[in-house]
Amino acid sequence: MARNSRVINTQSRVERWWVISRISFLLSKSIKKYQDVFDAMVARGFDGKIELVSPEKLLRNDYLFCL
Repeated sequence: MARNSRVINTQSRVERWWVISRISFLLSKSIKKYQDVFDAMVARGFDGKIELVSPEKLLRNDYLFCL
């Protein structure tokens, strides 16, 4: 029974419709989530550029702090 629940029977129109509807539902939810996150980033000042901070050299105090 477990295997049957994971296998899509291509002969059944109802099963194909159900799988297609679930895939389209997940796609639409993903697109909505992407748009919400992007809008929130733009509202906080994101302009499309990713700025990386250049790494600084470690000092003696940094090594001592790690101990």
